[in-house]
Amino acid sequence: MDQIVPDMSMRSLQERAERFGGANTVRNVLIVAIAYYLGAEIAFLIGTLSDRIFAPFWPPNIVLFCALLITPPRQWWIYIAAALPAHILAELRVGMPVSQFIVAFATNCLVAIANAFAVQRLMVEPPWFGTIRKTIIYVLITAFLSPAFCALGGAFVQILGGGSLEDYGLFWARWYASNALGSLTLGPIAMICIESTTRPRLAPARRAVEAGIIAEEDAEHHAGIEVERHRWSRNVIRRSGFENGLSRFAPFTFAPTSPPARSAVA
Repeated sequence: MDQIVPDMSMRSLQERAERFGGANTVRNVLIVAIAYYLGAEIAFLIGTLSDRIFAPFWPPNIVLFCALLITPPRQWWIYIAAALPAHILAELRVGMPVSQFIVAFATNCLVAIANAFAVQRLMVEPPWFGTIRKTIIYVLITAFLSPAFCALGGAFVQILGGGSLEDYGLFWARWYASNALGSLTLGPIAMICIESTTRPRLAPARRAVEAGIIAEEDAEHHAGIEVERHRWSRNVIRRSGFENGLSRFAPFTFAPTSPPARSAVA
């Protein structure tokens, strides 16, 4: 059962996610593109580090991550393609060269894909923060492993902009910190909002299976009680009928007589 239920939960999540991306795909694509662009503008508005290009806080990756999280993997390319024009527009406004924003977008997509893939496989479905285990998995993946790995490529964004290769470690740390910070702050908030808006449709399959098993056991229990009650009633009826028959023939029954006493011989 432990091996079957997670698979059922994943199928349940994917089936509901397909409804999210069915007839409303165009609307969802526009929402993702607009949110991605606004997230980039907010990041640049908050401030940058050494230049006007590198932002220490990058919400667009959280936007793309959440879009992929509730979407079947075969549709991920749609939302990645939707985010590309928004990314180009935001980066051109701050004067980022083409080579830089290509590497930046590639690493942004890589971290979003890695996070969404791991969360879908390991945390399965909402509630994503329902247990301590799920929370630890989320932090371990989105704040440590995934951004640390993707920062190996993200560090080259500033190097392509004229940064020294000797400062690779510093550039790696900056890219890692900006994505880890977003995953620890905006990520849980966005996931909880998604969970609250889709909770009636995303009931965990495990609970549904358990409810079905409990209902079946309860029905079998009540059926057993009814059978025993029927048997008891039938036995009572038979016993009462037998007693009534005995009472009917009671006047014709005779008590056993003692043998006649022998007369005394004088």
